[in-house]
Amino acid sequence: MNRLKIAAMVFGALSACAAVAAEGPAVSVGEIRMIAVKHGDLDAKTQLQREGWVEANGQVLDVATYRDLYRRIGRTWTGQDVAEDQFAVPKLQDETQPAISSDNPYGVLGPGDLISSGRRSEITRRSPLSYWIFAGAHAPLATSGTSR
Repeated sequence: MNRLKIAAMVFGALSACAAVAAEGPAVSVGEIRMIAVKHGDLDAKTQLQREGWVEANGQVLDVATYRDLYRRIGRTWTGQDVAEDQFAVPKLQDETQPAISSDNPYGVLGPGDLISSGRRSEITRRSPLSYWIFAGAHAPLATSGTSR
Protein backbone atom coordinates (compact mmCIF):
# COMPACT_ATOMS: atom_id res chain seq x y z
CA MET A 1 0.00 0.00 0.00
CA ASN A 2 2.81 2.44 0.84
CA ARG A 3 4.54 1.65 -2.47
CA LEU A 4 1.36 2.55 -4.35
CA LYS A 5 1.13 5.92 -2.55
CA ILE A 6 4.81 6.66 -3.21
CA ALA A 7 4.44 5.73 -6.88
CA ALA A 8 1.40 8.00 -7.16
CA MET A 9 3.28 10.91 -5.56
CA VAL A 10 6.31 10.42 -7.83
CA PHE A 11 4.09 10.23 -10.91
CA GLY A 12 2.26 13.39 -9.82
CA ALA A 13 5.52 15.25 -9.23
CA LEU A 14 6.90 14.17 -12.62
CA SER A 15 3.70 15.28 -14.33
CA ALA A 16 3.92 18.69 -12.68
CA CYS A 17 7.58 19.05 -13.73
CA ALA A 18 6.70 18.13 -17.31
CA ALA A 19 3.93 20.74 -17.38
CA VAL A 20 6.30 23.48 -16.16
CA ALA A 21 8.98 22.43 -18.65
CA ALA A 22 6.46 22.56 -21.51
CA GLU A 23 5.62 26.18 -20.67
CA GLY A 24 9.29 27.14 -20.81
CA PRO A 25 11.40 28.90 -18.22
CA ALA A 26 9.87 31.85 -16.45
CA VAL A 27 11.20 35.26 -17.45
CA SER A 28 11.50 38.19 -15.04
CA VAL A 29 11.31 41.86 -15.98
CA GLY A 30 14.87 43.15 -16.28
CA GLU A 31 16.31 39.73 -17.14
CA ILE A 32 18.93 39.84 -19.90
CA ARG A 33 19.49 37.00 -22.35
CA MET A 34 21.89 36.53 -25.23
CA ILE A 35 19.91 35.50 -28.30
CA ALA A 36 21.17 34.57 -31.76
CA VAL A 37 19.46 36.79 -34.32
CA LYS A 38 20.78 37.02 -37.87
CA HIS A 39 21.94 40.57 -38.64
CA GLY A 40 19.16 42.38 -40.48
CA ASP A 41 16.44 39.82 -39.60
CA LEU A 42 13.65 42.29 -38.85
CA ASP A 43 11.02 39.53 -38.52
CA ALA A 44 12.93 37.91 -35.64
CA LYS A 45 13.48 41.26 -33.92
CA THR A 46 9.81 42.17 -34.29
CA GLN A 47 8.78 38.80 -32.83
CA LEU A 48 11.07 39.30 -29.82
CA GLN A 49 9.60 42.78 -29.27
CA ARG A 50 6.06 41.40 -29.44
CA GLU A 51 7.01 38.92 -26.73
CA GLY A 52 8.16 41.78 -24.48
CA TRP A 53 11.90 41.91 -25.22
CA VAL A 54 13.90 45.09 -25.92
CA GLU A 55 17.33 44.91 -27.49
CA ALA A 56 19.95 46.04 -24.96
CA ASN A 57 21.73 48.46 -27.27
CA GLY A 58 21.74 51.61 -25.14
CA GLN A 59 18.47 53.01 -26.43
CA VAL A 60 16.45 55.53 -24.44
CA LEU A 61 12.88 54.53 -23.53
CA ASP A 62 9.91 56.36 -22.02
CA VAL A 63 9.29 55.69 -18.33
CA ALA A 64 5.50 55.76 -18.79
CA THR A 65 5.62 53.18 -21.58
CA TYR A 66 8.10 50.81 -19.89
CA ARG A 67 7.04 51.34 -16.27
CA ASP A 68 7.88 47.81 -15.03
CA LEU A 69 11.33 47.81 -16.60
CA TYR A 70 12.03 51.29 -15.20
CA ARG A 71 11.07 50.12 -11.70
CA ARG A 72 13.55 47.26 -12.05
CA ILE A 73 16.61 49.03 -13.54
CA GLY A 74 15.96 52.72 -12.91
CA ARG A 75 18.41 55.21 -14.42
CA THR A 76 21.52 53.09 -13.84
CA TRP A 77 22.65 53.32 -17.49
CA THR A 78 21.12 56.73 -18.21
CA GLY A 79 23.22 59.79 -18.94
CA GLN A 80 22.63 63.04 -17.05
CA ASP A 81 21.45 64.83 -20.19
CA VAL A 82 18.47 62.47 -20.62
CA ALA A 83 15.07 63.84 -19.56
CA GLU A 84 13.63 62.60 -16.25
CA ASP A 85 10.72 60.89 -18.00
CA GLN A 86 13.13 58.67 -19.95
CA PHE A 87 15.75 56.05 -19.10
CA ALA A 88 18.32 53.99 -21.00
CA VAL A 89 18.81 50.27 -21.20
CA PRO A 90 22.41 49.03 -21.06
CA LYS A 91 24.43 48.83 -24.26
CA LEU A 92 25.69 45.27 -24.40
CA GLN A 93 27.68 43.73 -27.24
CA ASP A 94 28.88 40.21 -27.90
CA GLU A 95 32.61 40.23 -27.24
CA THR A 96 32.90 36.44 -27.23
CA GLN A 97 33.04 36.26 -31.02
CA PRO A 98 34.84 39.31 -32.39
CA ALA A 99 34.26 40.14 -36.04
CA ILE A 100 36.92 38.67 -38.28
CA SER A 101 38.12 40.47 -41.35
CA SER A 102 38.13 37.57 -43.83
CA ASP A 103 37.54 33.87 -44.19
CA ASN A 104 41.22 33.50 -43.26
CA PRO A 105 41.78 35.28 -39.92
CA TYR A 106 45.56 34.83 -40.20
CA GLY A 107 45.76 37.28 -43.10
CA VAL A 108 47.13 34.87 -45.69
CA LEU A 109 45.53 35.43 -49.09
CA GLY A 110 43.48 32.56 -50.35
CA PRO A 111 40.05 31.58 -51.64
CA GLY A 112 37.40 34.04 -50.48
CA ASP A 113 39.76 37.01 -50.12
CA LEU A 114 38.87 39.89 -52.42
CA ILE A 115 41.66 41.67 -54.28
CA SER A 116 41.05 45.12 -55.72
CA SER A 117 43.72 47.43 -57.14
CA GLY A 118 46.42 45.21 -55.67
CA ARG A 119 44.99 45.46 -52.12
CA ARG A 120 43.07 42.93 -50.13
CA SER A 121 39.53 44.10 -49.28
CA GLU A 122 38.43 43.33 -45.76
CA ILE A 123 35.30 41.20 -45.37
CA THR A 124 33.73 41.66 -41.95
CA ARG A 125 31.24 39.18 -40.54
CA ARG A 126 29.14 40.23 -37.57
CA SER A 127 28.26 37.93 -34.72
CA PRO A 128 24.58 36.86 -34.74
CA LEU A 129 24.46 37.11 -30.94
CA SER A 130 22.76 40.09 -29.36
CA TYR A 131 21.55 40.91 -25.86
CA TRP A 132 17.88 41.44 -25.07
CA ILE A 133 16.28 42.66 -21.84
CA PHE A 134 12.77 41.57 -20.87
CA ALA A 135 10.47 44.58 -20.46
CA GLY A 136 7.29 42.67 -19.66
CA ALA A 137 4.67 40.61 -21.42
CA HIS A 138 2.63 43.67 -22.42
CA ALA A 139 5.52 45.90 -23.51
CA PRO A 140 4.90 47.77 -26.78
CA LEU A 141 7.19 47.58 -29.79
CA ALA A 142 10.34 49.55 -29.03
CA THR A 143 10.14 52.00 -31.91
CA SER A 144 9.75 55.16 -29.82
CA GLY A 145 13.14 54.94 -28.09
CA THR A 146 16.24 56.64 -29.38
CA SER A 147 19.83 55.56 -29.19
CA ARG A 148 22.26 57.47 -26.98
